[in-house]
Amino acid sequence: MRFKKVLGTLSAVALSAGLLAVYPVQRVQAATPTASGTEANPAHATIDKHLSMPEGTTTPVGTATFKFTSVSVDGAAATSTNMPTIPDRSVTFATSDTGTVTGGVKTVHKESANIVDSVTFPHAGEYIYTVKEDNAGFTLTNDTFHSEIMEYSTKVYQVQVIVANNAAGTGTYVQSISVNDYTGGTLGAKMNDNDDGEGTSFEFDNKFMRTTKNDPNDPDNDTQGKNLRIKKVVAGAGGNYQQYFDFSVTVTAPAGLPASAPTSYKAVISDNGAAVDPTSNGITGAGADHTFTITPGTALNFKLKHNQQLVLLDAPVGAKYVASETAASSYTAKYVQTVNGVAGSETTGNSVTSTALGEGLNSWKVTNTKADITPTGIVLSNLPYIMIGVIAVAGFAFLMNRKHNRTEA
Repeated sequence: MRFKKVLGTLSAVALSAGLLAVYPVQRVQAATPTASGTEANPAHATIDKHLSMPEGTTTPVGTATFKFTSVSVDGAAATSTNMPTIPDRSVTFATSDTGTVTGGVKTVHKESANIVDSVTFPHAGEYIYTVKEDNAGFTLTNDTFHSEIMEYSTKVYQVQVIVANNAAGTGTYVQSISVNDYTGGTLGAKMNDNDDGEGTSFEFDNKFMRTTKNDPNDPDNDTQGKNLRIKKVVAGAGGNYQQYFDFSVTVTAPAGLPASAPTSYKAVISDNGAAVDPTSNGITGAGADHTFTITPGTALNFKLKHNQQLVLLDAPVGAKYVASETAASSYTAKYVQTVNGVAGSETTGNSVTSTALGEGLNSWKVTNTKADITPTGIVLSNLPYIMIGVIAVAGFAFLMNRKHNRTEA
């Protein structure tokens, strides 16, 4: 009896193995959550596109396109005839897209149409696709005065579409759609479930950065070059045009930059329109072109004299700076700060708080004024000549007095 039970068990196992060989196991298990549907209201899924950039950056114009590749139907490899093609889906961005700002990062969110709109599935079953973003949707500007970087999403998703027959047996409908992260051929967990709690959308994230640059060969060109300039002006009849004044500036990088964004910035000292050797300005290590490095988050101490500028060449839009000048004896300091093309009123003082660089002109001009030097009488430099005069007068008086005494005698 025991032998018959064991034999029956082995027979059942063999039969199961045979069935598995004849009917392949579905390679993709339904992800959770899964978008479910009915014949009256079929399942749908949309693509969430997030484009992020530093605060203050105008949204670039472009279209993000997502391409689907057929993988399999009911476990069999896809061919040109055995499963329908899902057409490209896309979303378009415009400069008018304001997005939302959180933690210094501006994010513009767009959502595609239902990915299976207008797709006809010929029969019930499991259809598998992969989808990724086409990295060519935006035209970037890179020239003397502009630099743009787009970090496209490298995400690849696997989409499982379960199709069922309708009640009348005359057609099909989409019963469920599941989306999974697909990395290196290994199926992972559902990613970025954020479509109003439905669990049907999936997300592609791009990071964008824009820099309005200054030209090191034309550093005073503020018509096209919009990056930061810190300028020194000396005024007043008593102002010393050859005197150097002490400054400090700290630049911090914006949040949300692409991985390929520069980790340091370049600057020059401009003297009446030309880049100069900055050694006299307290800066060492400049290159042959007189440019030197500014490290984000680290204070740069430097000196400027009349009509000189520190010209920041390539800090991205959204970077912030704080700057100050050390008070100089006998001078009154006033400044005008221009932020994103808008000049403020003249203000008494010699420092500015954290300020973001915009896409328009950015500058901080400090004017130190020293009034006329008023004569105050005897000065030490004339003392020897005065003493000679006093001695001469005293000697003359002595001689006159001696002569007078002789006359009386």
